[in-house]
Amino acid sequence: METTHSRPNPLREVRNCVMDNVRTTPEIARRTGLDPSVVKAALDHLARAGLVQAAPLTTGCPADACGSCALLKLGCSSGARKSRGLL
Repeated sequence: METTHSRPNPLREVRNCVMDNVRTTPEIARRTGLDPSVVKAALDHLARAGLVQAAPLTTGCPADACGSCALLKLGCSSGARKSRGLL
């Protein structure tokens, strides 16, 4: 008799988070319950396969383009250069 167990697939879970716009390793780990090292390994594998692409995270306003970031939508006044963390 064959039994079928629905085992979580870390690659699928991590890719689903990325598709849902979850952008950081700690947040993916929190949402999936996976260890951060497993999430990083999955992201590395998905990147090598061309399924995800790494991008640098930035904070604050660009020096030459005030008003082009997400802070504008949150009611940014030009004094938003203070560190507010990741968006």
